Amino acid sequence: MKRLRLHWLWLLFLLLLTLLLTYPLIVHLSTHVPGSDLWAHDEYSFVWNLWWFKYALLNLNQSPLSTAFIFYPVGVNLALYTYTLFNAALALPLLPYLPLPLVSNLLTIFSFVMSGYGAYLLARSEIAASVAEADHRFDPLMLDFVALVAAVAYAFTTSKFVYASIGHYDMVGTEWIPFCALYGLRALRSGKARDALLAGLFLALALYVEMIFGVLLAFLMLILVWFGRERRRIVWSRLATTLILMGAGGAILYLPVLVPVLQELLFADYSLKGWGDAQKLSVDLLGFFSPSALSPWSGLDWNRELTSVAQGSGRFSDVNTVFVGYVTFVVAAVGALAFRRRARAWVAGAFAFALLALGPLLQIGGLSTFDLEGLKVDVPLPFIALHYIPIVQANRVPNRFSAVLLLCVAMLVGYGTLFIVSKLSALNARLPVVAIGLVCTLLVLEHLSVPLPLSDASVPSFYAQLAADTEDYTILQLPLGWRNSFGTLGAEDTRVQYYQSVHHKRILGGNTSRNHPFKFDYFASLPIVSSLLALEDYKSVPPEVRAFDQSYADEFVRFFNLRYVVVHPAVPGRHPYDDTRRAALQYLLDVLPLDPLPSSEELSVYRVRRTPLPADLAIDFGEPAARAYHGIGWDREEQISGTRANWATGTQAQVFIPVESVSDIRLTFSALPFTFAGAPPQAVSVAVNDRLRLAPLALSAGWNAYQLDVPASALQRGINVLTFDFAYARSPHEVLGTADTRALSVAVDWMRWTSE
Repeated sequence: MKRLRLHWLWLLFLLLLTLLLTYPLIVHLSTHVPGSDLWAHDEYSFVWNLWWFKYALLNLNQSPLSTAFIFYPVGVNLALYTYTLFNAALALPLLPYLPLPLVSNLLTIFSFVMSGYGAYLLARSEIAASVAEADHRFDPLMLDFVALVAAVAYAFTTSKFVYASIGHYDMVGTEWIPFCALYGLRALRSGKARDALLAGLFLALALYVEMIFGVLLAFLMLILVWFGRERRRIVWSRLATTLILMGAGGAILYLPVLVPVLQELLFADYSLKGWGDAQKLSVDLLGFFSPSALSPWSGLDWNRELTSVAQGSGRFSDVNTVFVGYVTFVVAAVGALAFRRRARAWVAGAFAFALLALGPLLQIGGLSTFDLEGLKVDVPLPFIALHYIPIVQANRVPNRFSAVLLLCVAMLVGYGTLFIVSKLSALNARLPVVAIGLVCTLLVLEHLSVPLPLSDASVPSFYAQLAADTEDYTILQLPLGWRNSFGTLGAEDTRVQYYQSVHHKRILGGNTSRNHPFKFDYFASLPIVSSLLALEDYKSVPPEVRAFDQSYADEFVRFFNLRYVVVHPAVPGRHPYDDTRRAALQYLLDVLPLDPLPSSEELSVYRVRRTPLPADLAIDFGEPAARAYHGIGWDREEQISGTRANWATGTQAQVFIPVESVSDIRLTFSALPFTFAGAPPQAVSVAVNDRLRLAPLALSAGWNAYQLDVPASALQRGINVLTFDFAYARSPHEVLGTADTRALSVAVDWMRWTSE
């Protein structure tokens, strides 16, 4: 019972330290979240995640692993998204009663506290085992204090505060990593299935925070096995059983997400090319010992640091996320030397993960190419090998290895503190307590990041007015943009996606982690949208394009069921929107049928004048106006056998059809199959909203009209997705010897959608 009370006391200590070291978050819990206005606003993606998980499950009765509420109407698959699903699940019972920012902040505080508690338990276990092995006698309470120093070294390292300040909450949520290591080590030593299964449980929880943690923990366990002090005593059959139980337990618990993740990684028709931003997102060698601009002792300004990094003139290629610390390093080095046999696995882990965090090429002071008397030299590093391992290669952010590097360092800090205490205890009974307090204080001071940057999470009141309107429609917001982990289209600002948690309306823009290139290409090709993107990129719109956009405006509004345009104020220094807002707004006023509404909070709000959809919808596939209707699988407008049309490239293509009033529909279209000598018969089968597959049609050579009847039961209000599956697709280069390497199946000239 006494031990249990002590654990509650340690948790309270970690909570108080969290509230102190994340100040001023404690006084803005309901209105602000950790983040920086001059960075990417990633914090709002993670806050949005909490809302979407709940809204999808409880309001829409659909999987939260996909959405068409952003990137509308193409939507995005969220299986590979940085979802922090554990946080989303933990937030479910809180969201009906507490403000969304408050829930997010409580989860952040939970992550700090539990990271420290997990590190405390792991350090306590490791240190106690070492003491017992050496046959030393230590006051158990003193061992608790030593373990708490390791907890502070892990939970309150600069890395955590930097990740919080740039909105990377997934990398703040490292709380389950030490728990997994703790029970993994226990299982290796005891051979007990219970410990292995508990390690699997914590592995699954870590995966539900950030899937890349699975790779990090796999590497950590391999290092702990290979370099662990028990390796010579290991029964390898028992080891295999332990690892299988741990891995299988974690995989089974993670199965609801693991299956769609593997489907996306292995079978999706897109993959990441090259190295992404791996070099940029690596740790600079000097960064290990360069204090963060968050530190009040650094003499640096955080916002100026972010601006210089964005402009390419910073100290390093990216924000420095991994400052080990001088006191931390010295105490860890003492532990590594004093307990070199017992702590060698943690030493090996620290070196291994430090090397991997450095990325594919060594960087020193922002340079990765070094001039050796005229000889240009790059220094390749072990991270390169990971690029060629399936699934593992999905991690394109080397600095994430710091999550386990710093755990290894924290364990060495525990050993170092133990050595210091053991030496001082022989001199004076009070000196160990003083030493522990001093080391703990120095660790806190060298990683101090107060005041923690906060971003205002209040939502403009206009969106609450929209929430009162339960009708399903779309709003267009400026800034308008799309972003994934490897690039941006337009002037994306993730706050406008977060505001969806209040208004519940569909939006065109959005932020995701990974997506098929089509998702960006679709919006970049759209009339009006492409003009806005040009203006947001400091370009001009030619007069003929402006004239076309004006003529197309009514169709654009009808297709997207657009009801409001909301123009947000610019954040000073946040380019390009602070420069191009006025031009983009003026273009919308010139092109779209807009009526201004009274607004406040510097918002400019406009109601869109909208005409009803026609009962008979005609789409000319050979004209730019048809691009909004083209889902994935279509190529470009071109001359095909005497008419302007569009080829379907591949055996599947989608068409988006807007419906305002659901009724039986007759679909008519003009199609021409790609034929060649010896070509098999071409046919098409159409699926409607993945609910109903219509009878297949045989397609004849040349241009011909075809019709299909679609029952109302297969349709829905809003966008309906027609998926055309063709019997074959062939490349003209292969079968005709031309230069055209596209895989062509069927060309479509026009399509009509007639209400019965």
